[in-house]
Amino acid sequence: MKLSSLLIQERTQRQVKDFLKRPAHSLLLIGPAGAGKKTLARAIAVEALGLNDSDRLDNYPYYYRLVKPADKQDIPVAAIRDLRALLKLKIPGTKPLKRLIIIENAADMSLESQNAILKVLEEPAEYTLFILTVSSLHSVLPTISSRCQQITAKLLDFARGGDGLRANQDLTQVIREVIQLVRAMSKYRQCEIVFDRAEPCVLEINGNEIKQVVLNLVANALDAIEDASRQVNRRPRLSGQSMADSKISEASTVAVGRLEIRLKEFTDHVELEFQDTGCGMSADVLRKIFDPFFTTKPTGQGTGLGLPICHRIVTEHGGRLAATSTGVGHGSTFRLSLPRVAASQQKVA
Repeated sequence: MKLSSLLIQERTQRQVKDFLKRPAHSLLLIGPAGAGKKTLARAIAVEALGLNDSDRLDNYPYYYRLVKPADKQDIPVAAIRDLRALLKLKIPGTKPLKRLIIIENAADMSLESQNAILKVLEEPAEYTLFILTVSSLHSVLPTISSRCQQITAKLLDFARGGDGLRANQDLTQVIREVIQLVRAMSKYRQCEIVFDRAEPCVLEINGNEIKQVVLNLVANALDAIEDASRQVNRRPRLSGQSMADSKISEASTVAVGRLEIRLKEFTDHVELEFQDTGCGMSADVLRKIFDPFFTTKPTGQGTGLGLPICHRIVTEHGGRLAATSTGVGHGSTFRLSLPRVAASQQKVA
């Protein structure tokens, strides 16, 4: 997974960009479980090494990953000694960065291991970048954290939306802002996004939280479309957009997947429908789709927290979120219902 395909909070995005401009020899990614540290670490590694995708990272000869062995209580000091021996090996080539080490859950290192890695960081090897992930600064020795540049890892999918206050928001505008965001992402070039509504639709919501829900549902739909077909390369377009705005020639681009977003208004509530032509879901997947930590994505590409968080946000708004699919290969539909007027909650005048 590349950085361009991640939905990263703005602050994290700025921190990552600043780091990549002038990378230090070691980086500490900080965030609680589910914050996307592992995914972000791999994406930074891919970008720093100049690789095309995370698959190439796994095959890169000078990439090393340290994790706690399944049969151990911690990352033993022997693993750090082996790593120090590897760092003494010369690497051919003229690239400014040639070797990359990721230590996942650095708090799993024993105290002896932490002292050993501290010595490595105090005398950094040439052409080498260390990336350590931790749940908090207190997870490792202060002398380790002080020698690392620090980034707060927060993927937009997993973030809570502000202070919980709700006010009148235009749902149409929220949807269009999400579409503009994903249209700029190279990962979804082959997908067509259709949302023709222009009229405002005002209701009492936490705009940030509902935007996260819409973003997650759109990204999941486009991922499903990408899984179903990877043969045509095109930038997503917003149906009904003028050619001057989109700068995309109909003659030169052909959509191989389609996401339709429909907004329906009723007296006391509104309904949003996200219908895609993607890979679809089996009955078993549908039963588990909102379960925490359940994911159909490959290892390292999903935490299984996005949809459960969406479900929680919608429920807290007094709404409903449901998914349907006629089976694998036949696309999926997510339906979101929200009340027009918030019930018992904080409001902004």
